[in-house]
Amino acid sequence: MIDNNISDEIKSRLDIVDVISDYADLKKAGSNFKGLCPFHSEKTPSFVVSPQKQIFHCFGCNAGGDIFGFIMRYENVTFPEALETLAKRAGVEFKRSYSSKGGKQNDALYRINEDAALFYSGELNRSKKATGYLKERGLDEDIIKAFRLGYAPQKYGSLLDHLKSKGHSEAQIEKAGLIKYSEKKKAYDMFRGRLIFPICDISGKVIAFGGRIMDTKDAQKAPKYINSPETPVFKKSYTLYGLNEASRAIREKDYVIVAEGYTDVIVCHQYGFKNTVAPLGTALTEGHLKRLRSHTKKLLLVFDGDEAGLMAAKRSMHIIYENGLRGKVLLMPKGEDPDSLLNKKGADGLQKLFPGSKDLVDFFMEMKGDRIEIIRELIEISAKVPDAILRGELVSNISQRASISDIFLTEEVQKFRKKSKKPAQKRERKGVLLPEEQLAGIIFTRPDLSKEIINKLNTEDIEKNPLKNILLSVKEMGKVPPLDNLNSFFTEDESSYITSITIEPGFDEEMIDQIVDDCVAKIRQRKIARRIEELDQHIKIADEAGEHERVEALQKEKNKLKREASR
Repeated sequence: MIDNNISDEIKSRLDIVDVISDYADLKKAGSNFKGLCPFHSEKTPSFVVSPQKQIFHCFGCNAGGDIFGFIMRYENVTFPEALETLAKRAGVEFKRSYSSKGGKQNDALYRINEDAALFYSGELNRSKKATGYLKERGLDEDIIKAFRLGYAPQKYGSLLDHLKSKGHSEAQIEKAGLIKYSEKKKAYDMFRGRLIFPICDISGKVIAFGGRIMDTKDAQKAPKYINSPETPVFKKSYTLYGLNEASRAIREKDYVIVAEGYTDVIVCHQYGFKNTVAPLGTALTEGHLKRLRSHTKKLLLVFDGDEAGLMAAKRSMHIIYENGLRGKVLLMPKGEDPDSLLNKKGADGLQKLFPGSKDLVDFFMEMKGDRIEIIRELIEISAKVPDAILRGELVSNISQRASISDIFLTEEVQKFRKKSKKPAQKRERKGVLLPEEQLAGIIFTRPDLSKEIINKLNTEDIEKNPLKNILLSVKEMGKVPPLDNLNSFFTEDESSYITSITIEPGFDEEMIDQIVDDCVAKIRQRKIARRIEELDQHIKIADEAGEHERVEALQKEKNKLKREASR
């Protein structure tokens, strides 16, 4: 179980506005802050953060919750994992123990991966071939230990047998992506005869592995690199190799170097470029940028100078600017990558290339191709930039570089924005709250009035299931959970519902007693009105059937309800 003292301590040290500002641009809006939602694409800000209540809510996609709920949703992690992330940020000591089924399963996968990493590390020390290969690549002992490099023996079941001896079941080992099955349903190790690169999450826990063939002859028979398949703890499109090691340096330098491979990252770190990361054999994704956004908004892409590297840089620049970040491109000299260049010329050799990096406009304008089409592509990228200031800066740079009036360019940008603008998303609720939603809002913002309100309110009269479940839970608990700790007590959907009715002030404190009475009366009157509608239908049916006594009885009930409604 989670110690509530830990979550309280985290909340006392962290402000939700400061935390979310690392992931989204927020601007003051009255007593709250507003910005573009980090969970869905939108043009008009509908994401609201309340510093007073320490909650957030998006009226576009209906995401909402407390500081822990934000990290859970953004990082795609469980509640204990979100606690661990925020505890680290707050400087709070935290020892994790799972109570949820999902948490226990993830914990088992972490233990399996850790045991596998230790096994591979031990095998590396026993393999002259592997240690010789690393020495040949110029990697020193400190960097090998820092990145926990290992070696997978050629034997088909070495790791499987080892993990079983540690008490892990074959089913769990398969779930971790460390074994596969032959056509005869016989299990065998996923990685064999390869150099192993443990892949870690931001907190340093091993979540997956990459494997590289060392012998060029073997590379003709099998892929040079393979990665673990996706698992509950490993999502390739969200994971960046080396981010756990690079995190501090990225924040200190306020930019990140994005390379293309494992060894590029490791060698860059060895030579002092500790702010280097790499995607895992895939193109840069929106998920990767979400991970980086909390560290910096500036990226330097260091890619190979061949056609593939050029196209990868071009695709990456599109997505970087569409997500409100900034990028530069450094294409390596022909036949070189960061790994080879650093081993030949050292840190100065790479550092001297940095002034030659190109920003978005220069990079595109120096590409081969039709000039007008290149400018049009730059306009398209600029139009998708969410930040108006950055968008204006790009238009100005294009104008200067292409010698075209920024008036014409701005017109084209606006045309593209109008053309690509999506219809506004429907909100989950209307501007006016239902009376029971108003009462629930008061209950969560004024817990001292909760018992009085709940006693006046018949939960069976509430039509919306989420709200009915929420109020029944409050009644059973005998207390109102604090708004800044919703995710400890409610589901993600329930937390979002609560924030939607509490994020913005919805009642006058001086009129609160009158508001409560009015809401209770409205709910009662609505119930009566609906019962009268039902009676009218029954009266009509009974009258057509000639059941005069039944008509009379139903009419009496209807008249009684009318008198009750008029009180």
